[in-house]
Amino acid sequence: MNELVAFALRELGSLEALVLNAGIYGPMGATESVPLNEWRRALDINLFGVLLPCRAVIPHFKQAGRGQDCCPQRRRRDESLPNISAYAASKAAVVRLMETLAEELKPFHVDVNAVAPGALGHPARG
Repeated sequence: MNELVAFALRELGSLEALVLNAGIYGPMGATESVPLNEWRRALDINLFGVLLPCRAVIPHFKQAGRGQDCCPQRRRRDESLPNISAYAASKAAVVRLMETLAEELKPFHVDVNAVAPGALGHPARG
């Protein structure tokens, strides 16, 4: 991520915004029976897939004294999601990360948001 941000800065001169919009549902089934390695993979993709780009771009935003970090979320953070616990836990962690970054970066005039435009459908229900 650091190399990608450095490349973008060289090519574009600056970065104004970071939109983090990727994720997977991960393992589906009862929490106690889904493979733990698949649970970890969902966390790696959904949580660390947000954290790592943020860590790479935050120094630039801080130095510039501005920036916008937006992370769309498919569901309300208070909605339970039976049988997709890795997804639910990872997305809740992302929302809390965004809330934390919003406070940390406020003095640098960097706006951080976790936006929930609405559900795209439950994987089991379509």
